[in-house]
Amino acid sequence: MHCCLSENLPLTEQKNRSFEWIYSQVLKRFASPADFEASLPTPLSRRVLLARSDADYLSIMCRRVFRAGLQHKMVDEK
Repeated sequence: MHCCLSENLPLTEQKNRSFEWIYSQVLKRFASPADFEASLPTPLSRRVLLARSDADYLSIMCRRVFRAGLQHKMVDEK
């Protein structure tokens, strides 16, 4: 079973979409562009980002990669 975004085509067969198309699809889920912007996370400051070690970044990236194919709870417990 494939997940489909549009046109009843599997994700692997869909053409690349422009940023404008993707943004318009996202806005359909919100009352206004301002509501969408308010739902986005606040980026960390440059100072906070530079204070993190390389090991922290590697750990975060690895967790995201492993979560892609596994249950999040299982990855977080390891």
